[in-house]
Amino acid sequence: MSLFTLPRQFKRMLTWLPRKAYLPYIRKTLRNDYDAADLTPDEALLISGNLAYDKRAASRLLKESGKTAAQLVSENPRRAPKPDKRRRFRRWLMSMEGSVSFEVAHNRLQLPEHRRDIVEYD
Repeated sequence: MSLFTLPRQFKRMLTWLPRKAYLPYIRKTLRNDYDAADLTPDEALLISGNLAYDKRAASRLLKESGKTAAQLVSENPRRAPKPDKRRRFRRWLMSMEGSVSFEVAHNRLQLPEHRRDIVEYD
């Protein structure tokens, strides 16, 4: 054990908290419950385009911008997904091992040629 690891371990002992002790994560914006039947088509478009979380935010965005929902959605395109390095590494390991993920195996089993209730085997 070196002289430098001792203070680090001591600090970790003093500052470590169990997982339950941390406060819950609060989202950047608060959401209100809403009934989807009460939405206007413009508000529904903004919510489905991830520009607003609820009915109130969607109507406020429409009012403040003075634009239509279609214009707002076209001006704010969806972000490209970030590459997930862990998932890519796991898939590479699985391909090297010769195994497949659960989703691939499950989807393959749903094909008609693999279902015993559809295909009769003699």
